[in-house]
Amino acid sequence: MAAGIEALREGVLRGDRVALARALSLIESVRDEDRRARLAMLRGLQPPQKPIYRVGFTGAPGAGKSTLIDSLGAYLLEQYPTARLAVLTVDPSSWRSGGSLLADQTRMRHLASHPRAFIRTFASGGHLGGLHPRIYEAITLCEAAGFDWLFIESVGTGQSEVELRYACDFLLYVALPYAGDEVQGIKRGLMEALDGIALNKADTVPPDALRRAQFQLETALHFLRGHETPFPFVLPVSALTASGLPELWEKIFAAFSLESLEPQRQAQLRYWITKYWEEALHAWLERSPYGITYASIQARADTTPLWQLVEEIYAVFGLIS
Repeated sequence: MAAGIEALREGVLRGDRVALARALSLIESVRDEDRRARLAMLRGLQPPQKPIYRVGFTGAPGAGKSTLIDSLGAYLLEQYPTARLAVLTVDPSSWRSGGSLLADQTRMRHLASHPRAFIRTFASGGHLGGLHPRIYEAITLCEAAGFDWLFIESVGTGQSEVELRYACDFLLYVALPYAGDEVQGIKRGLMEALDGIALNKADTVPPDALRRAQFQLETALHFLRGHETPFPFVLPVSALTASGLPELWEKIFAAFSLESLEPQRQAQLRYWITKYWEEALHAWLERSPYGITYASIQARADTTPLWQLVEEIYAVFGLIS
C-alpha cells in the first residue's frame, strides 16, 4: 500500500496525467479503508513554488459557464504557449438515483483535446454549496502537478451557493442579459461574494437590452458594495464568438494580488477545517450509541407525532431537561 501511494504521489509531482486522474479517483472514494491512503498521499505533497491562480465560475444553469471556460481557457493557452490549465467542474447529482451525467466536457471541445489542458468532472453527491466535498483535495493535487492556472466550475444552482468563494481566488458570476430585473440583482448572497460578472451571450440580444441589463447589474452592485475597492465589474461577453474574452481575462488577472492572497487563503483553510470537522463528527455519530438512537427515532416516524420525536432528540443531547 505504502509503495503504491508513494508511486502515485511521485507521478502527480511529475505532472503525469494518468497518475493525477488516479489520485483524483482515490480522493473521491468514500470507503473507510481508503481514508488513510488518501491522507498519506496528500500529506506527502509539497506546496507549489509559486501561487496558482484559482478562478471560480458560477451562475444559473444555461448561462454558458462551461462554454465560457472552454473559450477563455483556449484563449489563455494560445496567448501563453508554455502554460498549463486544469479545470475542475461539478455536476449535480440526482436526488433520486444519486447518479450524475458528468457532461461538462462535451461543451469544452477546445480544452478536451488540448495537450496542455486537463479536465476532471465530479458529481456533487448531494453536497450542498455547489461543489464536491473533496474539491479542496482536488485543488491540492492539481497545484502539486504543476499547473499554472486552475478553473473551478460549481453546480451553480442558486443565489445561496457560495461555497466556491472558499475554493478560488477570483469568483466570476456568469449571468444572462435576460435573466431577471434589478430586484433579482439586489438579493444578497452570491452578489456579496462575487468579484466580477460576465454578462454572457451578449450577441443574442439587441444593444439597448444589453446596456439595460448591464446597468441593472451595476446598480445592484452599487447598492450592496458601492464602498468597496476594487469594485466588481460587469462585462458583456460572448463565449460563442469569443467577443470580450481578452478584456475579461485582463480584468480577472488584474485582481490577482499576492498581498491579499495569503489572508484570503488562510480564511479558506479555516473554512475547510470546519467542513472536515463536521464530516468526521457526522461519521462518528453514526457509529456511536447516538447513531443507534437516531435510527430508532427514524423507525418510529410513521407511528409517532413529529414533535414528540423532536423532544426526544433534544433530550438526547441535553438541550431540554
